[in-house]
Amino acid sequence: VGVNRSAEVDSGARWSSLLLLNPDAKLATDFGAEELLKLEALNAVLGLRVFNDNSKKIRQSSARSFPSFMTAVTGREGLITRYFPSNPWSKKYLGSDWDPDQLRKVDWVSGCALFVPRKVWERLHGFDESYFFAVEDVDLGKKAQKSGIPVYYAPLVDVIHLIGSSAAKRPAKSDFYHHLGMWIFYVRWTGPLGFLLSPLVFLGIWSRYLFRRVLS
Repeated sequence: VGVNRSAEVDSGARWSSLLLLNPDAKLATDFGAEELLKLEALNAVLGLRVFNDNSKKIRQSSARSFPSFMTAVTGREGLITRYFPSNPWSKKYLGSDWDPDQLRKVDWVSGCALFVPRKVWERLHGFDESYFFAVEDVDLGKKAQKSGIPVYYAPLVDVIHLIGSSAAKRPAKSDFYHHLGMWIFYVRWTGPLGFLLSPLVFLGIWSRYLFRRVLS
């Protein structure tokens, strides 16, 4: 909601594009006129190259495929990923085996470091405000796909994102809204078969939340 309101305040065409950074993220390379022109020329939703650490040794999985039933075990915190991180399914979903220096078309990019030309942002109507804390970036990617707008991982600018820094202040609340976002996304974009399976998905999402809270 705050991002949408901020974009509206600056809607007087003063800036032709938006650079969105989480409070726990910061630019780690120069972002000048050359980078700006290259990013704007793509006319797309763009995720920057994000690292988990200040030394830029650990690249964050900030550009991914859309979640599926397999994501439960191949996602960033999935069981297969946790115990067998080099498995091909997790690598495909997380994009961990990509060339980090190459521009790549993807399904969605993390909202922790997002660059969007204003005309693209306005065409997509910004983030869906049904989401409070998480998954709004996945939803933005889905809206872009439906609108014929490309989404790219664009390693033209580096960002440091100390993941979890914001959520650590209120972990239970953050985790709740993350799982609520997962459910909203599923209901919004699922097909007829997915609708029939929705009771099982609902049970799976909220069982995961309760399991995580017990272990925390």
